[in-house]
Amino acid sequence: MACFTGCFCNCCVDCIVGSVLLDNADINAETKGILEPIKDSTTLVSVLTAPGQFIELIKNKPTDSDITTETTDLGWKKTGDDFGAWKKGHVRSIKHKISNNFSTVILGTDDNFGDYTCIEKIIGIALRSRCILPLEDSALILKNDDLAERVLNDLKLEQGKALPVTYTTDNNMVTDESFSQLFFYGMGSVLLAKQDLVSESEYGPFVVDLPFHDLKTRKLYRKYGARIHFSEDQKVTAIYDYRWKRIVKPGETGWAEAKMLAKVTSFFVMTAREHLTW
Repeated sequence: MACFTGCFCNCCVDCIVGSVLLDNADINAETKGILEPIKDSTTLVSVLTAPGQFIELIKNKPTDSDITTETTDLGWKKTGDDFGAWKKGHVRSIKHKISNNFSTVILGTDDNFGDYTCIEKIIGIALRSRCILPLEDSALILKNDDLAERVLNDLKLEQGKALPVTYTTDNNMVTDESFSQLFFYGMGSVLLAKQDLVSESEYGPFVVDLPFHDLKTRKLYRKYGARIHFSEDQKVTAIYDYRWKRIVKPGETGWAEAKMLAKVTSFFVMTAREHLTW
């Protein structure tokens, strides 16, 4: 009975929030028609309200004066003139339970974030409430890239609007050269650094091995898992697809898909391990 009541309440919230947001959203009829089937209020709130907030933030970028290091002690108090004269005190922290086996703790106050206002606290409670904003997993697949571009443009989810203009101009994330730079001179270097031994593979001495093909994925999404090979001159030479047990080399059929698999798997691992855990 409780489960039924909860589901009924969630459906009511989704319908009401979705209807109000879409009716008042500054989007064209095509975009509105695409978003209407989405019955998840959290998704609609995010996609229809966040872009405007991001645009405002980009227009009014924080400056050095916004950093108040001298007023932030992170729980430590100076007790004397000596270098080690510090005393650990109480510091407010916020614990986020990710799962039954994993949680993270962040400080409530630091150089960038101060005390939460009453409104911010209420918003935080609302965002974490399953009754007020139930989070129902869903996937939206558009017919082609042109339609996707029009929708993103209408929602202002593009560079120069809700997304800041990138300061990286030496690669485009499409070419093989850009792909290799990601692992030797970008965030992927943390994965490459984990290689213990020089590979004796015919594809080169450098390897990023990510055998995560046993992890479950959402419906419509393919399995993770890739092993990426690089030559001694830091060029990608081959990618092994763990799901289909095949190796793909530059220029062969499926090369673009193999690089996408490798990038998605890499970003997933770096987010879950290096970013959230370490």
